[in-house]
Amino acid sequence: MFWGELLEADPLSAGTGRRLQTLDRLAASISVARRPSRVVRVAVDGVDGAGKTVFAEELADVLRRQGVVVLCASVDGFHNPAEIRRRRGRGSPEGFCLDSYDDSALRRLLLNPLANGGDRRVVRRVYDVHTEQPVPAVVEAADDVEVLVFDGISVHRSELRDEWDLSVLMEVEFGVSIPRGADRGYGDPDPAAASNHRYVQGQRHYFATCQPRHHATWVVDNNDLADAHIVETTNTWSRHLRTCRWDPPNVSSVAMGAAGDRNTRALPTRSDCRLRPRDIMRYRQRRSHA
Repeated sequence: MFWGELLEADPLSAGTGRRLQTLDRLAASISVARRPSRVVRVAVDGVDGAGKTVFAEELADVLRRQGVVVLCASVDGFHNPAEIRRRRGRGSPEGFCLDSYDDSALRRLLLNPLANGGDRRVVRRVYDVHTEQPVPAVVEAADDVEVLVFDGISVHRSELRDEWDLSVLMEVEFGVSIPRGADRGYGDPDPAAASNHRYVQGQRHYFATCQPRHHATWVVDNNDLADAHIVETTNTWSRHLRTCRWDPPNVSSVAMGAAGDRNTRALPTRSDCRLRPRDIMRYRQRRSHA
């Protein structure tokens, strides 16, 4: 796949679709982003009850049907112990947003081993939040994995957002997500109930301070499960070509032709596969203003 083809393969340009069409479109874009000897890391974000885990599993299934080797994992495998999660107070929204998960263990045991130069020996779970007990580390070989699909709340926090090559934000109103969680046996179906204050306000704090909608590659409206569709946002795809994480050579091949000549722009070619995202974005911005 030439870089010029990748730049033109904008999956958001063809309009929205229903759930299966949305999954197919995302899977096609993720498949295009694959590169030899590295793992494309895809995050699926959303509030409790947004449907992110099911969506992530379905996305992984579509990729597997295309012959892609996928590893699924969840932030729920990396909870902090209760004494850390509740150190700001049992009802603290900030504590829910900031203290729920062990980012250090997540990086050390899952993300770093899948990075360039990592040993591909991963652990997907270290703590059981239901029993409030650590679990024995199960080390798995991930030598053939091409894509990691990782789901969880608040994964666009500043501590984690740069870990993802591509990401999906499942957008759901609290009036939908909270009753969904209650249907699964988690809490009161009323978003305004006192028992939901920590979670609802914590997630509002996350949205206000971390702006996941801005950082996500795709925003998917999942209020209607059967009608999950991409919400088109400005320049989303070009803003998140993070899959080229290699160290850059000189980028003269992306020069826009002779000085001042807007008619002789050179497309990036296969030899430019180590371009930095900002070089590609600069190319697209100039091209759009031609």
